[in-house]
Amino acid sequence: MNNDRKRQYSLPFLLVLLATALFAAACGASNSTSSTTPTTASTSTSIGPSSTQPPATPSSTDAPVTLPGTPAGAQAGWLIDATAHLPIPEADIRAHFDATFLAQVTPALLNQGLQGASNVSVVSIKTNEPDALVMIVSTAGSQVQVALSVDDKGLISGLRISPATPAPTSAPYQAPSYVHPDAFTEQSVTVGEGTEWTLPGTLTLPKGSGPFPVVVLVQGSGPSDRDETIGPNKPFRDLAWGLASQGIAVLRYDKRTFVYPTKIDPSTLTVNEETTEDALAAVKLLRGLPEIDGKRIYVLGHSLGAMVAPRIGQQDPGIAGLVMMAGPARPLEDVILDQ
Repeated sequence: MNNDRKRQYSLPFLLVLLATALFAAACGASNSTSSTTPTTASTSTSIGPSSTQPPATPSSTDAPVTLPGTPAGAQAGWLIDATAHLPIPEADIRAHFDATFLAQVTPALLNQGLQGASNVSVVSIKTNEPDALVMIVSTAGSQVQVALSVDDKGLISGLRISPATPAPTSAPYQAPSYVHPDAFTEQSVTVGEGTEWTLPGTLTLPKGSGPFPVVVLVQGSGPSDRDETIGPNKPFRDLAWGLASQGIAVLRYDKRTFVYPTKIDPSTLTVNEETTEDALAAVKLLRGLPEIDGKRIYVLGHSLGAMVAPRIGQQDPGIAGLVMMAGPARPLEDVILDQ
């Protein structure tokens, strides 16, 4: 990988590093005491719950979910079985992953990313396509989402492990005290209209006569909705409603990796596709709205969004200013390891 490509953060390498952190967080403390009896998922033409339904947390009496009889389902079944006997032999890895993936993720790194997995079983299937599968799996009592894709030969070409959709919480979202709901309105918008990556968004507008200054909110790494939802917390909604209460419009939108988890090719995804392009599309959208002052468009980035904010500003010099919140000053792969 050349230096330019490394700085573009080609994702297979980074996603396996993220898997290391996720499995460590989900399983670390309990891994040493968990049972060594593997849970086997066999391939079948039947599938689990509909992909349009949220994943359910199974009870002890729930029947195991079987995987679809597709190329992606077959590879998912192999991977789940293989986690019962870690580390996976290098020959087995090379027989199941394509060359493009392995050119950036070595068998040793893949095994490192899978450390901590034990008693892996399928909880639900969210997306089922012949060449892609998104499923919620349980490991040592915790749940993660696994997105797996295969190439035209049926070999694994993409693998992403991320936090599972959080279970409903007894603590609902509560707006901060500085929010004045009667001071603004909200409307649905579409970022990237006319492209293959259209993203649903929300424009929060102060009441009164415009045009208004506006802030575009850009999320951190990984799939994230427009509010950067984590449990009952919605920091981007807090910002949008708080700023709109003070006369500043705000645009926030679901990330591309959140809306299209199986359509994106992890082997070619860079920070441009994950973040930069859509932020620029959001700015373009705002310039065409009569309620917005096109000369006062600001971009606020959080984490990875802050890290690439200078790149966004460089590509669109008409942006009035940049706000960087908790932006890492080190390469993203180093930050993931620490996290």
